[in-house]
Amino acid sequence: MPTKIDFNIVWKAVVLIFAAGVLYAQIFGIRGDLERLETTIGRLEQKVEKHNNFDRRIVKLETLLEIKGEQK
Repeated sequence: MPTKIDFNIVWKAVVLIFAAGVLYAQIFGIRGDLERLETTIGRLEQKVEKHNNFDRRIVKLETLLEIKGEQK
């Protein structure tokens, strides 16, 4: 016949296994979130680079216009 001590040990083991499962699920979810974050950061870096290229082209055009204006 199981005693109260045996029941407490089994109950604590069940709770510990359940908590470990929940923790594992949380860690797995965080890893997925990090992968999505890396993808998003990559997309944002591409957009920033496109914007920077556009800014550089504008600066070149403004410089050319200033040079042509000074030559007249």
